[in-house]
Amino acid sequence: MKRNRQILITMIVAIFSLAALLSGIRPAAAQPEQPAIPPNPQNYFGRVSINGASVPLDTVVSAWCTGGPEVSDGVLFYNSETWYGLDVPGDDPGTQVKDGCAAGETVNFRIGAVPADQTGTWVAGGQNDNFHLTATVDIKIYLPLARKP
Repeated sequence: MKRNRQILITMIVAIFSLAALLSGIRPAAAQPEQPAIPPNPQNYFGRVSINGASVPLDTVVSAWCTGGPEVSDGVLFYNSETWYGLDVPGDDPGTQVKDGCAAGETVNFRIGAVPADQTGTWVAGGQNDNFHLTATVDIKIYLPLARKP
């Protein structure tokens, strides 16, 4: 009786294993891992000026988070003002390198070589219209000394 019971249990386990194999059910460890999806970039858009004046059209505006890549673009002229637009990427969790910003990180901006007075906070898929960038530069003019003849 005991032997018949063991044979019956073995046959049931074999039938369930065969049914699982034929139905395509795989153990969790055998399933391939899904690749991570990078987050949507955060958009910044607005006027750009230094010392209250529009910047030249060949000025480059850039943004970055600590340790991530710098993204940059030129400015455009609209209605007698200069404007910029940037998509700041998010960090792709599927890579080993930091290739963008993480949620809550500080976004730094530069107008040409001058740091902007503003910073942002990165949010996946965020839209920041009218995020105006300004910078203040101390301008000192030195006049040459002239001698009287």
